[in-house]
Amino acid sequence: MTDQRAASSRIYASIDHVDTLEGGNPMNRTNLAFPAAVAGTADTALFLLRRPALFRSAPGRAFGSVAFLLLWMTLAARTAYEGDETPPSPTLAVAGTVFAGNVAMLAVHLRHRVAGPRVFVGAVLSGVALADCLRRLQHGGNA
Repeated sequence: MTDQRAASSRIYASIDHVDTLEGGNPMNRTNLAFPAAVAGTADTALFLLRRPALFRSAPGRAFGSVAFLLLWMTLAARTAYEGDETPPSPTLAVAGTVFAGNVAMLAVHLRHRVAGPRVFVGAVLSGVALADCLRRLQHGGNA
């Protein structure tokens, strides 16, 4: 067990050394908004793929889900492109919109007593994405 710990500490030390050589901060690998946005995109896409009849039976609900999918995809693309840089205003706007929409959707589902785990996961993922964007804004993108 100690051999594994020693090996992993050497690996992390070498990664930190490479980051330092490149002039970067070892904490630059902590862009949590991107994986959260990818997970939100996948969750929403799977929701739509599993319910093709939704477009005929409840087109408004399907349109809302497609809009959420586009927002998640936009957030994923923007955060992937930006990396750990300070997020520009449009990225903050998209992250805030995704968060507000997921919180509203959670509230509606709770009100009607139909909230399942998926609705909570969407709210948490959007909260993580927004919090990471705000963290990068506050720390100038290098924290």
